[in-house]
Amino acid sequence: MTARLDEIKDQATLIAAFAKFHRHVPHSRLLLAGDGPLRHDLEQHAREAGLDPAAIFLGRRSDIPELLGQADLFAYSTTSAEGAPFALIEAVAAGLPILSTAVAACPEILDSGRAGMLLPSAAVDLWAEALMELWADPGRRARLAAAARERAEAFDVRTTAATVYGQLLDGHEVAAAIDR
Repeated sequence: MTARLDEIKDQATLIAAFAKFHRHVPHSRLLLAGDGPLRHDLEQHAREAGLDPAAIFLGRRSDIPELLGQADLFAYSTTSAEGAPFALIEAVAAGLPILSTAVAACPEILDSGRAGMLLPSAAVDLWAEALMELWADPGRRARLAAAARERAEAFDVRTTAATVYGQLLDGHEVAAAIDR
């Protein structure tokens, strides 16, 4: 997960779910890129869950595309205070299988769950089960990754510009506006 460590996000649920998953898959790794006011509390939460914070918390990073390129999946646990999570769009563009909280713009970004699994907020057991399901089913991970890559086209600059022009102008003016 790449996100600021603050109250709008919900890394605590992801940490608790990962700790349950990690008991069954001890070679797995959780990486949290980002920093913020809750870092100390989240590190303590990880310790209490039996995880090593030094191996999890990466701090601020400038190499997010490279980190995403090395990931097996992307988890985005957040709260209903979430806006439009750019980090989730980055994960879609990276073509990763995704687990995300079903709040705010997350369902829209993930095409109502076709480009990633949508889970309830703060449901640790459901998050842990979803991690186990994806780990046990490489075919499903591959299908979600393919759907994410396909969904990324919706966020392409040209596609987005054409959509905006289409909403602002009538059909005859769109082609002329795009040519400008």
